Order: sequence, then structure tokens, then C-alpha cells
Amino acid sequence: MKRYRKQLIVLFLSLDLLVLLASGTLLLFPELPDRLSGGQEAVEDGVIIIDDDTPLPPTPSPEPTQVPSPPPTVSPFAALEEYASLPRYTDGLELPVSGATGYAAVSLPIRSDSGGTATLRPGEAFRILLMDGDRYLVENSAGVQGWINRSGTLINLPDVVPSAIYEDCCSSGALFRSSGLALPGITDQSLYESYWYNARLNCEEFAMPVVYEVAVDVARIQRQCLENGDCLKVYQTFRPWRTQMDVAAALRSLSGSSEEVRAGFRARGYNQNWFISQGRSNHQLGLALDVSLCRVADTVLRNSGSCTYLHVLAYEEYEMPSPMHELSSEAAVFVKAIPQMNYELASNTELLDTMTEGSTRLQRYFMDEGFTPLASEWWHFDDLPVCRNTRLRFGNGDYYLSGCLSSAPIVME
Repeated sequence: MKRYRKQLIVLFLSLDLLVLLASGTLLLFPELPDRLSGGQEAVEDGVIIIDDDTPLPPTPSPEPTQVPSPPPTVSPFAALEEYASLPRYTDGLELPVSGATGYAAVSLPIRSDSGGTATLRPGEAFRILLMDGDRYLVENSAGVQGWINRSGTLINLPDVVPSAIYEDCCSSGALFRSSGLALPGITDQSLYESYWYNARLNCEEFAMPVVYEVAVDVARIQRQCLENGDCLKVYQTFRPWRTQMDVAAALRSLSGSSEEVRAGFRARGYNQNWFISQGRSNHQLGLALDVSLCRVADTVLRNSGSCTYLHVLAYEEYEMPSPMHELSSEAAVFVKAIPQMNYELASNTELLDTMTEGSTRLQRYFMDEGFTPLASEWWHFDDLPVCRNTRLRFGNGDYYLSGCLSSAPIVME
């Protein structure tokens, strides 16, 4: 058979024709002329030769691209939206008091119905079995059960307000600095132990006790925060008196050798006592919190026994005027120093222009519930109404916490 050969010069820069060579096979596209319908190929001097007598295999139809279905969209705030419908327990707490850990702030006798007694030492942990007015039915670490007066005790805040974020920085590594300078023997050190396994929350958690009435007030603030997509981050509640004295001594030593630190105090009319008391403070009484504010990014609902509570999985802390526990005028709140625990003055004194959106929101949340800010520290708040409750006994804070005895709640409230 007479064979005919045709030559096709393929211009690789053509916008109308594309030829791909792979293992001697010519891949043709629909834009090619109809006459190029079959034949064997060869390449000579850069020219493609097609033998018309040998049919080309049919070009397979392209298979449709499989586009995976997008995963179902789950709002990170789904659990947060359900939070509003969760039950509230005694005094609006997020979990019942029963099963929570309490701590003796003073020596307290345990009186059993059988007439036996035992004594709780200051700082000793106990498990609350039942709250009845001003009394707790409790069990100590030795299994002794009986009644104690609620006055003279503290309650572990994470046990009853578990949706807040807790990081006791004096336990995990102290943040105290002044004008950015480390306090010798304090900064980055663990000053006491407060991080234990908490069976109620099924995780390790910081023990951060406060007076019961303070816990009730914090629960209301946290609820308001969450309704706005915010969340409290608690850095410190109870601070042992000896820790307070150690920090005060370290700051005094540092300021004695550093003009920069002294200038940092004086910048807005303060002195060292405004940043760390030389005596006892409301931290030793369970009446004060050092706290920051976060924007919630993700949440989940968790169970403790038959109760459900909100847990914040992810968050972003608001920008604040200074780092937490920066003991200088950089942390100040108002344009002038005002006396501590004066709510009226705090309500009517202008904020410094260094106060950020986050710190201003934080002030508003706490002051709306009657707390008073400390003029020199944006993070510090005292529960003024509870401070003025003369029926309560607060102790002197000269003790350390002994552990955590928390268990799942028994819903009896």
C-alpha cells in the first residue's frame, strides 16, 4: 500500500494548540484539525511525523473531578449559646456546692451528730457534703464527718464557677516584676503549691479559694462576661501571708538598688505599698482577685456527675495596660491615686488614657457588681460589700493550702 506522510509543524507558543509528548505518545486536543485523526508518529529534526494508516486509540473522556463535601460547620460558640439554658444552683453558682473543696481560714471544730469532734487547721481542705444556711456538713481527709460554721471558711472557686480560666501564677511561676525588672528570688519561681488533680472536673486544676459570698459575686460577673463573648482569667485569689511578705521584701530590696524601679513607683504619685502591701491584704482574707479578661474562641459542654457546665477550650487575652503583676505606675488605672476601697471615688475618677478596651471592660464588669478596683493595679479587685460584712470571720492568711478533695456534685439543692 502506498504510504503517504504528512508533516505538521507544531509551534509551542501557539495559543490554539498544545501538544504534550510522553513516552512517544501524542496527546491531542479538540482544537487540532480534523485530518489529524490517526496514524503512527515519529520525530525528525524537531518535526512530528504522523502515519495516517495506523489508527490512534480513542481519547478517553476526562472523568469529572470529585469535589469533597465540606465538613459540617460547627459554631465554636455552640456550647456558649447553650450555657444560658444550663441550670443554676444555690445563689446562681454554675455547679452545686456539694462535692466542692473548702478550706478552713481559722481553726474550726467539726461537730458530728454522734457528739464526736475533730478540728480543722487553717488551710486544711475539707469536702462539702451539704450546705444548710450558715453551716456546712463536711468530711475531712481522714473521713471524719460533721458540721462546721461556714464563717471562717473559703470555697474553691473553680469548683463552683468552672467556666472561668484559672492560672495561679504564684504557683506556676511568679510574674512579679517592677519596671520590667525581675524580683530576686521571686520572679519565675513557684512560691507555693496549689495545682492538684480535681476529681470533680476530671483534670488537674489550680485551687483558688475565696469567701463563699465572693464566689457568688464572681459567678454573676462571669455570667455577664460570657453573655458578651468574654471570659474571666483568674491569676490569683488567696495569697498566703508569708508569700506576701517574701514578695514585699524582694521588691523593697530591688527598689533600694534601682532608681529605675523607684521612678516607676513615683511616675503617677505612688509608692511601694500601692503595689504590694507591707502587711496583710485582702488576698489573705479571700476577698480579693487578680484577674484579666479574655475573648472566647471555642467552648464545650462537660459533665460532672449529673451536672453540665461550660468549659472554655480556646481564648485570646485582651491587651492590657501592662503585663500581669507589673508593680509600677505602668499598671495604674486612674489619672490620680485614690484611696483603696472607695467605690464612690473610683466611680467618678477619670481613667488614664493608657487603659485599653479590655481593661476598661474588666473594670466595668467588676464595678457593676460592687467590687472596687485598686487605683495602682488594673487587675486587682476587692469585694467591698463582703468586706463590710462584720458577721464573717476571715482569718489572717498565715497558712498554705493542704490539697484538693473535690468530687462530683450530689444534686440536693
